[in-house]
Amino acid sequence: MKLETPVQYVKRVGEVRAGLLAKAGIRTVEDLLRYPPMRYEDRTRLKPIARLEEDETVVVVARLAACGEHRAGRRRLRLFEAAGEDDSGRLCLKFFNRPGLEKVLKRGVRGVFYGTVRYDKYSRGLALINPEFEVLDEEDDPDSPHIGRIVPVYRRISNFTPRMLRNVIHQALQDLESGAGQTAADPLPLEYRRRYALPELMEAFRQLHFPQPSGERIDTLLSQLETMSTPAQQRFIYEELFAFQSALQLVRTQRQVYRKKRSISLGQRERRMLKGLLPFRPTAAQVRVLKEIVEDVARPEVMSRLLQGDVGSGKTIVALQAMAVVMENGYQAAL
Repeated sequence: MKLETPVQYVKRVGEVRAGLLAKAGIRTVEDLLRYPPMRYEDRTRLKPIARLEEDETVVVVARLAACGEHRAGRRRLRLFEAAGEDDSGRLCLKFFNRPGLEKVLKRGVRGVFYGTVRYDKYSRGLALINPEFEVLDEEDDPDSPHIGRIVPVYRRISNFTPRMLRNVIHQALQDLESGAGQTAADPLPLEYRRRYALPELMEAFRQLHFPQPSGERIDTLLSQLETMSTPAQQRFIYEELFAFQSALQLVRTQRQVYRKKRSISLGQRERRMLKGLLPFRPTAAQVRVLKEIVEDVARPEVMSRLLQGDVGSGKTIVALQAMAVVMENGYQAAL
């Protein structure tokens, strides 16, 4: 497995799902790893149901003992209720106006539920109201990519759920670490990585998708992730700017090498035209800037210039004069 390997060869993807990912611009393993999480959930706080306390945000792994839907309240809201159990006790799970849950949350299903614990006066006990959840496979354990860690949550791609994407990305990282992918060339030069203390590419991928605390508290790491300030996130931000600036520099270099086929000059005829063009005397700054622009246009290299000034300073007049010089030389100009 390498970064340039087509994504269809990652386990659990295949040709059909690869077509769905391609619509989101994901065609290679590298494209997949560069698909960032939209947010992160702290699923390190796994707690037994018996030890839950009101108003704390928790992650509970429970198996559903009973579930069903009915109408509740004066507005007859659709209410889906389930009883989740673990070895320590039972917890009420309530979902309002969530049609279709009965197809996913069934008796015997094991899942991870994430939310804030509230006291429910109707069930006279603690409950999770509208918790976020994922159904777990029987083989999922605390070492899985879904529980017991800071978990990445991705934007859904077609019928790829965040859980499916998490599985696929986790698998791709494992395959790369066991193969030649870990020696892949880093597009960010070592000089700049050292200067700004940025991680190398594979380490950045690992920390982007499955961040691990390295001395700091979980809360601190989560805050950094939310503000895009972890070393891995900063590395990809810097890499994007580095690539953009490199491309601009390449364009500048090519413009210096390229020689224009058109020849534009500022002779006596053009000067007389400019003097008679305006019904007023241009300012010294306008004269100076126009001279610089015309000199640029007359050079064999392609001009790259930004004219900047306050409102009313005469930028448009200068541009029209430059266009007039071009047209006097037999060429076209656009405003």
